[in-house]
Amino acid sequence: MISADAKPAQGVLQFADDGSVRFDRESAESGSCLVRMQRIAELLVVEDNEHCGGSMVTFTGFYRRKGLNKSWVKFSLLPQATLAD
Repeated sequence: MISADAKPAQGVLQFADDGSVRFDRESAESGSCLVRMQRIAELLVVEDNEHCGGSMVTFTGFYRRKGLNKSWVKFSLLPQATLAD
């Protein structure tokens, strides 16, 4: 889970760590968790620098609201591969 105090600017929400660290090159080089989010129509587009949840963890992707509680669910724009492919 990601938790931060941050305010959007020009339609984009971006933060480093818990929001107390600047979102900049210095934070990236120090290994801070950097996250950028933007709503585009019914999608939430999320990008991170892969330093936010441990080894091989990323939140980068496209999310849409789903279900009765309208929680954000990650989905792929590409067709899912099957064993027959």
